[in-house]
Amino acid sequence: MMDTRAKELVCPNCSGPVNKVNIITMSHHLKYPYCSIIPNDDVFLYCKNPRCQLAYFSENTYYTKDQMQSIPQVLDNTICFCFGITEDTFLAELKAGNRDEFFSNLDQLAGNRKCVCKQKNPSGKGCLATFKRLYTEVCA
Repeated sequence: MMDTRAKELVCPNCSGPVNKVNIITMSHHLKYPYCSIIPNDDVFLYCKNPRCQLAYFSENTYYTKDQMQSIPQVLDNTICFCFGITEDTFLAELKAGNRDEFFSNLDQLAGNRKCVCKQKNPSGKGCLATFKRLYTEVCA
């Protein structure tokens, strides 16, 4: 049986980082008919490397990025799938000195529009941690 502790696992295709993902999230990102045939008894992981061809996988099943309807956003390095904010957009905001305004706007958008990150982001995770990590990497 596959050990599903995602922090210790890597993608079997690219050796990149992975995280656990809910089937509901997968069903929002896989194209038809793939979204209708996801086994309910498997624990799935998502490869976070946008250049890897493997998207979701379990011990018995795998789905490729070509089977995802959200692949254009993944390839664009979209961080916030709720509002379409890419890594390039965020880095441009930082370069322009707009860090505080950016985070204020993001907070306002999230509060007013009720983010649904766990469904919209193919990794099933929110974007705030990614924005903070990038900020630390770029500005620290």
